[in-house]
This record gives sequence, structure tokens and C-alpha cells, in this order.
Amino acid sequence: MGGEEFAILTSLSKKETTQILAEFRQQLITHPFIENELPLPITVSIGMTEFNYLSDTDSYEGSDILYVRADKALYEAKRAGKDRLVWF
Repeated sequence: MGGEEFAILTSLSKKETTQILAEFRQQLITHPFIENELPLPITVSIGMTEFNYLSDTDSYEGSDILYVRADKALYEAKRAGKDRLVWF
């Protein structure tokens, strides 16, 4: 991760997380930032993944697998036209 990328860890379900992030994206659209009295449109591309205890436990210690999957999802969201949420 770098630049304008950041990570969020949550114990919420996939459905709850998707709903919250969809609301976040909508808030950015409906409440734009104002710069020099002009609206500054903001988009957000989100790549999401989840820890799967059945497949990720064996490689969890010292592994970057969650970041790798989230990064792949993020770049797929950007490739698909930005301002999207993609799960991997």
C-alpha cells in the first residue's frame, strides 16, 4: 500500500462492510469537497478481501496474502472504471 491507499480491518460481515462502504461512497458524491468555492469531485475505488480461516490459517503467520488479494481487488476496481467496490 502506498500513496492514497490505506487498509481497514473490521470484524463486520461482508454484507455489513459492503453496505457501510457503499454509504461512504454515496456521501462523497452527495457532499463534495469545496476548493476555492468550487466543488471538487472525489471518487473512491475500494478493493476488499476477507480472512478465510479454512484456507488462510496455514499461511497466516508472516504472509501478505490478505494485502495481495485486497490489492488485486483494488486494481480491478480501478481498471473497471474507478469509483467501485470489488471483492476478491
